[in-house]
Amino acid sequence: MFKKILIIILIIFIVVIMGLLILAFSISKNSEGEVTVQDSFRDLVSFGDSASRDFTNRFGDTLNTDTDFIGPDGTPNTQDDINVGALLLRKITTFPVAGATAQKDENEKTIVKFIARENGHIFEVPTDSNSRERISNTTILRIWDTLWLSGGREFVARFIDEDETAVESFYAEIIPEEERDNDNTLSGSFLQKNIEEIACSKDRNKIFYIVPNGDGSIGIISNPDGSNKVQIFDSPISGWRAQWVEEDTIALTTKASSDVPGHLYFLDVETERLNNVLTSIDGLTTLVNSSANKVLFTHNDTGKLLLSVFDIKKNKVTDLPLWALTEKCIWSEKNSSIIYCGVSSFIPRGDDLDAWYKGLTSFSDSVWMIDIETQTATVLVDPTEKAGEEFDLIKPVLSPDEEYLLFINKRDSTLWQLKLK
Repeated sequence: MFKKILIIILIIFIVVIMGLLILAFSISKNSEGEVTVQDSFRDLVSFGDSASRDFTNRFGDTLNTDTDFIGPDGTPNTQDDINVGALLLRKITTFPVAGATAQKDENEKTIVKFIARENGHIFEVPTDSNSRERISNTTILRIWDTLWLSGGREFVARFIDEDETAVESFYAEIIPEEERDNDNTLSGSFLQKNIEEIACSKDRNKIFYIVPNGDGSIGIISNPDGSNKVQIFDSPISGWRAQWVEEDTIALTTKASSDVPGHLYFLDVETERLNNVLTSIDGLTTLVNSSANKVLFTHNDTGKLLLSVFDIKKNKVTDLPLWALTEKCIWSEKNSSIIYCGVSSFIPRGDDLDAWYKGLTSFSDSVWMIDIETQTATVLVDPTEKAGEEFDLIKPVLSPDEEYLLFINKRDSTLWQLKLK
């Protein structure tokens, strides 16, 4: 009797185990290709009644993260059998870069230019080829940021001086090879010391920069080389972020802190008047579109960093279905409703904002495309899955035809390229 009961229990146990295995296989099969979204995340997302929840994975192209390595000394490691232009995700460098831009050359090919942080040398790399060229060997040490200007031939390099007591800004122009009469590959001039913030006009022929003035700050417009300076802004506040969005409009946002109310103003270049756009929003960071009629902004909403859009003409705020920092985003110029963002795999807390600025924490981002009209979001790539690396995405740049998205991984300052079309 006891043996029969034991056998029955054993059979039931085996049946249950098999059932669980079949169920697990079914779930795994049905979820293939879908993005996992935490239940708590879904509960907090506000899509609107008619908006669809389009979380779609777009994986499928070939990835090879070592096909395009070039060292700071210019030594290439080419693999000609790789179709670079077809790669979904491409690692352009394995060394830190200080900034990148994408431009069309005389043959209408898209060229990426970037500067090595180690020595300030400048390189060119086509988006669809392994061929590469070092176009400047002028050494600039301790460079940490670059503002690229018109045509990709001019830039402002930002670096710490030898005594590590001041921030230097150097305007430089790349001398074409046919015009060089010696080994110099750059010509330029130093701008004012300790520039705290700098932005360029839409046509990239003027710059606006902010420097300390007592306990506050002043804003100056000049030519990129620092000539023809005109002061147009004076403030008792010392911390500002600047974005030159239209010919006559500069967006000024107070530097963000998670629990400090932030403000966004539009500065009229002609009248020098400040117009209030957003005010008293905790943890406010902003990204204004090129028409200056919509503002993407991050704010600390009940302890989480929420991403929203403010339509200035309609005076309407729409919460988007993702949490992200505007520093990780870029507006499309081809489609006014599209934004590309690096989005963390976890929901950032409000205090993560300050920790991230201080370098005390990092995010693990996927690249998303957000449609603000339909309030839908699509995953373009998950680098952890495709490249085996975690990304803390910063400084996104779109190529002129928006076929490629460039960005820097804040974790190691390497440069990456994502194919969008």
